[in-house]
Amino acid sequence: MPSFLAALLMTLVTLTARAETAATALTAAAVDTASTAAALASGLTELNPLGFAGTAVMKVATIAYINQLPEEDRARPYGLASSFWGGAAANNLCWLTGAGPVCFVLGVVAGRYLWNNGEEDRSFWASCKSKRLGNPEMP
Repeated sequence: MPSFLAALLMTLVTLTARAETAATALTAAAVDTASTAAALASGLTELNPLGFAGTAVMKVATIAYINQLPEEDRARPYGLASSFWGGAAANNLCWLTGAGPVCFVLGVVAGRYLWNNGEEDRSFWASCKSKRLGNPEMP
């Protein structure tokens, strides 16, 4: 189990090195799901009212919804998903170490960090959308 936790932690750390919000959201979803499974296997309780299966279905539906949006409208929802799921993954990994309720704070801090880390992408796509509105012939 310790090597599994180390692998999840390293994956979560790599979230901060990725600039593309779609990749970050997908990675955060995977790490949140894996860390939740590990937490449940270790005897911890799921606090999400949707439960483990409901949350997995919600993640798939969220990604599918975002993918059908126009390209320039995807950065913000991907950023929100990344921050929620990345924060949840940090929270889960912290609980697995036995740190206790401080993990909730860590989850919020990690989520906020991921949100801030995606600001450049959100600004870029907002600028693209603005320029396309002013020039409909732009690709």
